Amino acid sequence: MNELQIKLNNVVNVKNLNIDVKRLNIVCGDNNIGKSDVINAVYGLFQNCKTVSNLKISKAKLKQLQNNGYVTIDLSTFIKNIKKVLSKNYTKNLHNVFSTHEDFFKLSKVSTDFNISLEKSYNYELDLYGTNYYFEKKLDESTLKIIVLKGEKGITLGYDAINDIILYVINSILLDQVFNNSFIATSDRSSIITFAGILKNRGNTVITEMKKDPENIEYILNKCRYRLSIIDEMNFIGDIGNVTKRISSIDNSKLTEIIDGTFSYNSDIGDIFYNSFDGNAVIPIGYTSSFIQSFVSLYFYTKYVAKKGDMIFIEYPELFLDYRNKVKMIEFVKSLLDSDIDIFITTSDEVIANGFSEFKEKSLIQLN
Repeated sequence: MNELQIKLNNVVNVKNLNIDVKRLNIVCGDNNIGKSDVINAVYGLFQNCKTVSNLKISKAKLKQLQNNGYVTIDLSTFIKNIKKVLSKNYTKNLHNVFSTHEDFFKLSKVSTDFNISLEKSYNYELDLYGTNYYFEKKLDESTLKIIVLKGEKGITLGYDAINDIILYVINSILLDQVFNNSFIATSDRSSIITFAGILKNRGNTVITEMKKDPENIEYILNKCRYRLSIIDEMNFIGDIGNVTKRISSIDNSKLTEIIDGTFSYNSDIGDIFYNSFDGNAVIPIGYTSSFIQSFVSLYFYTKYVAKKGDMIFIEYPELFLDYRNKVKMIEFVKSLLDSDIDIFITTSDEVIANGFSEFKEKSLIQLN
C-alpha cells in the first residue's frame, strides 16, 4: 500500500497521536485509553474518504463536456488540494462516524498525509440512462480524458449529476491507491446477530412511527443511533444472502481451525448455521456460543468478499479466546497478510501484541 500518515487530535480519549499506517497495524495499551477511538476514527476515514473529499469540477469543464461530448482534466490540480480538503471535511464528519452530536468534536482534528502517483493507466466505462461515459488516463500522464456518447434515447444529465460521476472516477484514481477497500469486525461482533434481529424489528417500528408522525421524522431517526462500524457490520450480516453469491480467492482455512467448523447460510429460511467438522452439530447461529458468533462476519467476509489489497480492521481479536486459540488467531492474521491483505487491530493482550515480532511491515501504536 502507498504511504499514509494519520494524525488524531482530541478524538474522544485520544489527545495527540501520529499513525504511520503499514501493512500490519497494532494499537495496544491498557483499558479505556482510546484504542477503540483510534480504530473507529481510522476505519471511518477509509470508509468516507471519497464522499468527504468534496472536490469540484469547474462549470466551464462541465459545459464543455455537455456541449462537445469531450473534455480533458488535469488530475495534478486535484492532488494539490485533496489532502487538505479530505482532512478538513472528515473532521467535520466525525460525529457521524461516532454517532454523537456535532459539538462533541468541535476541538477535534484529523489530518492526513500521503503520496499519490499518476504512473498507472486507468480505463473506465459507464452506461447510464442510454448515455456512455468513457474515462481514460494513460501511463505516466496526469490528463484524464472524458468522452460522452449519447444514445438515440439517452438522457442528458444535469451539471450536478455529471460532476458526481466525474468526481467518483477522479477519487477512484487518486484515493484507491491509498485507502484500501475496508471491512471491520467490531468488539460487538458476537452480539451482531442478536442486534440484527432487534434492529430489524425496531426498523419496522420506526417506519410505523413515521407514518403516524411524518413531520417528526428526523427526531424519530435520531432515536436509533449506532456508530458507523456497528452499522456497517450490521448491514454486512443483513446482506449475507447476497454476500454468499460472491467468490473470494482468499484462503480462510486458518479461521475454520479456530472454530473447528464452518458457517453456512440457508436462503430458504434466511438463517446462518454453524457446521462442526466432526459432523455432529449443525446449529442455528442464534443458539451458538459468543465465541462462535464472534467469527461470523470475519468468516463470511474472508470466504466470499476479501481480495488482495483490502484492509481488515479487527477490534480485540483475543475476545473469547483461550491461549491455544489466540495462537491460532495470530496464524489466521498472518495468513491474511500472506494473501496481501492489510490488517489494523486493537488489543489489550500481550500474546496478540507480541505475536507478530518477525513481521517487518508493521506499525506498533502504544497508547499510554
